[in-house]
Amino acid sequence: MSQFERIAHIDRLLREQGSVRTDEVAERFEVSARQVKRDIEHLRDRLVNYAGRWYLVAWDLPREALRTFHPSRVERLSISKERNTSPSPPGRDVASLDAFLAAGFGIFKGASATEATIRIRGTAAAIVARQSWHPKQRVERGVGSDGEPYTDMTVPVAEWTELLGRVLSFGSAAEALAPQEFRKAWKEEIRKMGERARI
Repeated sequence: MSQFERIAHIDRLLREQGSVRTDEVAERFEVSARQVKRDIEHLRDRLVNYAGRWYLVAWDLPREALRTFHPSRVERLSISKERNTSPSPPGRDVASLDAFLAAGFGIFKGASATEATIRIRGTAAAIVARQSWHPKQRVERGVGSDGEPYTDMTVPVAEWTELLGRVLSFGSAAEALAPQEFRKAWKEEIRKMGERARI
């Protein structure tokens, strides 16, 4: 079995049981306990399971920044001849990874996040008000001038794509409020949908 299968198994054990017996995993996958320990370290520091998909968080040498990669999109891998001589390689420490992963909504990350606000109306408003989208989210509930309840969800976001998809998934019950750039992207997507539907 592959390393990916081992790591997926370890991840499942951690989620279900909260612990892993390295000797049992080593025996099941016919590898050394030392290899299982490396897999656990790799999982903790590098692999992220988000919405049922695996992503690799790694240092991108050309861009000199932490980035998120989808393994199925990797076309070529090579071992760098460059040696990292720093005592703590960039992004290797848990604090750097945690900060990177907490920076914005969804899997798209970046150095700077902007707050974006969406408004959900109707029956979905109460459901969204109880959901956790991001550790730094802000939720405000209210009633519109039309008497309809709403929930405003504000989250940090580094890239609009995923949040835009979330807003559109609510159909007419959702609206992108701020910032203006996000609202403009939302309106443009609706316009394109209307053209495709020939409305």
